[in-house]
Amino acid sequence: MRISAARSVFLVSALTILGCNAADTATETLRVLVCLVQWADHFDRPLIPKEEIEQLWNGPSYSDIVPGESITDYIESNTYGKYKIEANVVDWYLMEETEAEASFGNMGNSVSESGPHIEEILSPVVVQSIFNDGVSLRDYDRNADGKLLGIVFVHSGYAAENGGTDCETGADYLDRIQSKSWGAQERIGNSAYIINTMVTLPAYRGTCGLQIDRVGVHIHEWLHAEFGLEDLYDTGGRYQGSRGATGGIGGYGIMSYAGGQGYRTEYPGILTPFSKMQIGALDPIEIKYDGTYTARASASFPDVFIISSPYQDGEYLLIENRQAVLSDELLWEPGGIVIYHVDENMQGYGNRYRGGPFLEGWPGNGDHYKVAVLQADTKYELEMALNLGHNADFWKGGDSLGPGNGELVATDEGTYPNTDSYVGGNIRVTGLILDNFEETEPDVWSFRVQNLADPPITDTPTRVPSQTTNAPTGPQPSTVPSLSPTRISNAPDMSVSDSPTRVSAQATNAPTSSWPSTEPSLSLTRISNAPSILPKTTPNNTGTPSESPSASSSFKSILSFMPSESPSTMPTIASFSDLNPTVEIPNDDSSSQSISKGVVYITTCVCSFGYWLY
Repeated sequence: MRISAARSVFLVSALTILGCNAADTATETLRVLVCLVQWADHFDRPLIPKEEIEQLWNGPSYSDIVPGESITDYIESNTYGKYKIEANVVDWYLMEETEAEASFGNMGNSVSESGPHIEEILSPVVVQSIFNDGVSLRDYDRNADGKLLGIVFVHSGYAAENGGTDCETGADYLDRIQSKSWGAQERIGNSAYIINTMVTLPAYRGTCGLQIDRVGVHIHEWLHAEFGLEDLYDTGGRYQGSRGATGGIGGYGIMSYAGGQGYRTEYPGILTPFSKMQIGALDPIEIKYDGTYTARASASFPDVFIISSPYQDGEYLLIENRQAVLSDELLWEPGGIVIYHVDENMQGYGNRYRGGPFLEGWPGNGDHYKVAVLQADTKYELEMALNLGHNADFWKGGDSLGPGNGELVATDEGTYPNTDSYVGGNIRVTGLILDNFEETEPDVWSFRVQNLADPPITDTPTRVPSQTTNAPTGPQPSTVPSLSPTRISNAPDMSVSDSPTRVSAQATNAPTSSWPSTEPSLSLTRISNAPSILPKTTPNNTGTPSESPSASSSFKSILSFMPSESPSTMPTIASFSDLNPTVEIPNDDSSSQSISKGVVYITTCVCSFGYWLY
């Protein structure tokens, strides 16, 4: 999605684009078959009621059974309404195999290619569901290709990855079933359908007690099976078996760690923008121009930005605002801006190759995570699996993410992290700067981007900002005005004509000859004694009439003052300077202004989770 804006401060408020950058506004319902499996040696173990498993999947959320979001609510909120789940939970089925037999002494993983596989053990449960519960496999064939995705088996044990010993049976973790998404090509009876992907999950949490499991691991593994999402913890094997070590992006995404930021799988943390893009739930807002950008909490809104133009193909930055809401409820306060450097060109599955200035030959050796969190504290603690993250990772006021110096081997002179491109160890300085991180209102953050390009100039602003957030970047005004004043007080804006453009109602009877030297005793507008016969000689403008003229019967001649005969000599024309006409001009408040001697006065208004996951 491209954003255009006016020059200078370029404020994009994602408050105005809700829905525009969500990948699809139509909600697709994904039907999930959930089969409950009771191992033969657990026949006397109290089972979680089917109804509670249904609530875990279908809701409602925020209850004693589901303290946080249910699985379907999680999927709907994290895909901005693109997907929701409708789970069909099939009641408990007693297996012929014990838990240990199904585990093969290897957490359910087959010990040989030719040996039995867990899908062979579990597929009869699906067959039984057809006969006992009337299940139609067509409902779970999402792509209409005969391949069923994401069939879920919830078993009556504890998860192998929790380690330790089952306090109910004494079973070691190797004799239990791992929570895992499995690839399978197991035909279901003699039907036309095969299980393509499936998930094994525990009904109970921990290794003791009979409390229902939480949603975190269930969501993580189902997303693998349904969408093929990659793990975003460190998949290089260097931390496998290390309690508490995850690496990768740590607690910043459920595909890395399903215990979220507080080690509690009822609040597993949200999907990262990268994972949302993988499942088609997000089209991030593309930043192509310098400016200031604003985002709400990405747990609730699709206000996620991407910068790709200065980078190589498949490489880009993703920027989001993380806040302690929904499944991010236990996020490190106060939250803020998280920046990811993504390189889709990295070979291998997930975050296999770590990078950082603490490693020899980096960054020129080309090693770095496919999805790396650029940590504001510059310590690279996620890559070293020292923590799952903390509040110093967020970009806040006073922080600046800028370019490096292009060095192939990190030195003390280098700046890390930075905005340099690093695909294949080919370091390119982009010059890109992100700074001015600011919480503009509760849970809403903005940031500035520099050294991309100036925004194009538009005829009119695309949005009027409510207030100026940054000083103008253009030239400052000089001390000399560029234009003359808009209010003229001493000169007319038009030349004076020989006569006024509008004649006063009181001047309609003015004579065309010279004015008398003394004021007549009667008003010019009503003359009762106008002479009937004009004098034969021109008045000398020095005296007054010797007698009052007699009344005239011709009223029209009185008004016009036109002589009945041509005068014998030319009359003397009065000078304009001798006149003092007054033109009454009504204004808005019905008062009047005067125009004297042809001068017009003008006034102008200026308006201015478990520790290892699979």
